[in-house]
Amino acid sequence: MNNLVAEYALKQTDATIGVADYKIMHEIPKYLSDAMLSIEDYQNIEKWMREFYPEIFSHKYYDMRMKYYTLEANIRLLPKFSENEELRQVVIKIIDDMEIATS
Repeated sequence: MNNLVAEYALKQTDATIGVADYKIMHEIPKYLSDAMLSIEDYQNIEKWMREFYPEIFSHKYYDMRMKYYTLEANIRLLPKFSENEELRQVVIKIIDDMEIATS
């Protein structure tokens, strides 16, 4: 797979942005890759948020809100991955869990 890196400066904000030069690279330059988040960063977001923003997690309805957000995110994926049985089961489980929590 080829990666395209484009560098530009925003000297004017009223002009359109164009790429004057480009080069195809086989790997991301270190100065760019160091700034990117890793898979582990994404996997640890909740842990990090709990450490630095504990007030978010102490909200009375936090758990129910997370279920709604998770349900909504997974429902959005269903049209693209309608044949994915695992995704369907995740949606069903979330709905079941929500029904149990509200009864």
